[in-house]
Amino acid sequence: QITCTITNTKRAKITVVKQTVPDGAAGSFGFDASWLGATPGADFSLVDGASQTSAFLDPSVEYSVTELAAAGFRLTGIECTSQNGLGNVATSTATITPIPGEVVSCTFTNTQRGPVTIAKVAASGVERTGTTYTVSYTLTVANQSYIDEPFTLSDAPNMASNVAIQSMVVNGPGVTDKDLGPTGGEIVASTVPARAGQPDGPAALVYTVVVTFTMTPSN
Repeated sequence: QITCTITNTKRAKITVVKQTVPDGAAGSFGFDASWLGATPGADFSLVDGASQTSAFLDPSVEYSVTELAAAGFRLTGIECTSQNGLGNVATSTATITPIPGEVVSCTFTNTQRGPVTIAKVAASGVERTGTTYTVSYTLTVANQSYIDEPFTLSDAPNMASNVAIQSMVVNGPGVTDKDLGPTGGEIVASTVPARAGQPDGPAALVYTVVVTFTMTPSN
């Protein structure tokens, strides 16, 4: 008697899910999936809330899917539903080795970026004490991005030729009585929180500059 055993191994699938912050942000995100061939470039594209599921794949094989760069967004997270899937934000890639019968879902989250803005507004009129004058203004740093953004804040005087600046003293977040001298310069290099100065975010960063100067009569 001859006995033949036929073994069937259940195949696997991989699902790629797209999520944006904020929800519904407009944008299309391309993905290069190893199971769709070795040709570089986007094999498919997704918008927020959309997903793409592979055909049946051989299990116990390592697959990868890489998100291509998208203007105006930063990839901030890759989460897979199985320990057999691992996301690496630095390389924009999820690596998946599904077991038989498994459907591994990996969600790529992109956060929308926006400009950092700086507004210069007079805080007071010119004040005089003897021959010395002072004027003050604010520099307000706001952030339209949904992630923290780096910024460098500098300031330089723009005065008439008969004005001699004695000091430019700045106070604000992380800065106490910093004197930029008569020519100005860098105030601070720091990070502004996500959505700072926006209706849905924290307060903007406000720096106050007090300029002390003297004047000679103009011809």
